[in-house]
Amino acid sequence: MSEAIEELEELEQAVDFVTSPTDKLEEMILANGFENLPPTNFFSDGIYIRSVTMLAKNPLVLGHKHNTRHFNIVLTGSALVAIEGEVFHVKAPVMFESKEGVRKSLYILEDMTWLTVHPNPEGEQDNGKLEEIFVTKSDAFNEHQNELEVFKEALNQIGQEEKK
Repeated sequence: MSEAIEELEELEQAVDFVTSPTDKLEEMILANGFENLPPTNFFSDGIYIRSVTMLAKNPLVLGHKHNTRHFNIVLTGSALVAIEGEVFHVKAPVMFESKEGVRKSLYILEDMTWLTVHPNPEGEQDNGKLEEIFVTKSDAFNEHQNELEVFKEALNQIGQEEKK
């Protein structure tokens, strides 16, 4: 019985996380670091599919705001997903459509592989350009990425100095 209570308490915490104000949730994720496997891109005539694997060991995930309507296909895993103030238990296999302007927050319960399917009439394959077309990154995320780049450059410089 205590296992069931612990699971319920964990789910209640997960709901609290995914329904937190977006800026507070983003602050938590960026402060604690995040680690998912790098995305994989697939292309066909007029179609772009982005596959991302999210790990339960790093359960908090906040997506970027999407600029277009698109399909989501969850191949494996499960998560609590907050979309426009509503929380859903998303469990593979499932497919659904997201509206333009949606930003999802997730609490990963089981390692999850999630695909987004986008129209790509120009056949664009450059990752940076695809991100510009399909997502809007928050100022906090961009600042965090810039800080990481500064740290990487500093570490590289230290490594080069140590080789001398």
